[in-house]
Parts: sequence; C-alpha cells; structure tokens
Amino acid sequence: MKSYFTSSTGWLRIAAVLALLLGLGHSSGFPWTPDQTPAGLDVVKQMQALHLDAMGFDRSYFDFYVGFGITCGIANLAFAVLLWQLSSLAKTDAARMRPMMTTLLVVFAGYAFIDFLYFFTAPIVLTVPAALSLALAVALSAREV
Repeated sequence: MKSYFTSSTGWLRIAAVLALLLGLGHSSGFPWTPDQTPAGLDVVKQMQALHLDAMGFDRSYFDFYVGFGITCGIANLAFAVLLWQLSSLAKTDAARMRPMMTTLLVVFAGYAFIDFLYFFTAPIVLTVPAALSLALAVALSAREV
C-alpha cells in the first residue's frame, strides 16, 4: 500500500479537508462584519441603505456582500466534495484525472493570490497548502500510470 504522502490520492484528500475547513470557516463568519466600531457599523448601514436596480430586482450593496459570501462558502464546500470524489477516482486512474486536478490547482492558486491581495491570515493558511497539495497531486499523478 502506498503512503498517503506519496500518492495523488493522499494529497487530493488533504486538499479536500482544507477546502472543507475553508467552507466551514467562511460560513461561520456570517455576516462577515467583524468591525463593530461605530465607523464599521456605519459602513454596514450605508451598504444596507444603498439600493439599486439589478436586472429588475431591488438589491442593496449589503445584499450583494452577503450573497457573494454565502456563494463562496457553498463553493468551498462543493470543492471539498469534488476533491474527495476525485481522490477516489485517482486511486485507479490518476493520469486521466490530471486535467481536473490541474484545473483545481489553478482555482486554488487563484484563491491564494486573491487572499494575499484582499484578505487575511485564516484563508491564506488554508488556500496556500491546498494549492500546494494539488500541485503535489498533479506531479505525482504523472508517475501513477
């Protein structure tokens, strides 16, 4: 039996767990307004007060903020499930799974880049190892023929 750290399956499962933690962490931060100072609360009030017509729907900036936040949490949870499913498929045919692994690697590398530009430590410490895990999975899949 292969070691967990010498197969694409093992690294895909590590990435899946990291994606799960991202999804749970993101979801637990709802409504993502950590600044409870008067200035921070004023920004939230302004976001809630400013409404616009979005393709026939009356939406506030806060609606977009919350909606995108929930969407990100759902996407990360879906990535966790997909990565786990991909890890099972990679057990028997890692080479055929390589294009999907590479796509997910690009996604998580992009997440890591965006996290460095716009966010903070918690997502960075999950997206960077997830991207590295996927890079290792892709590299090891080339040897798993």
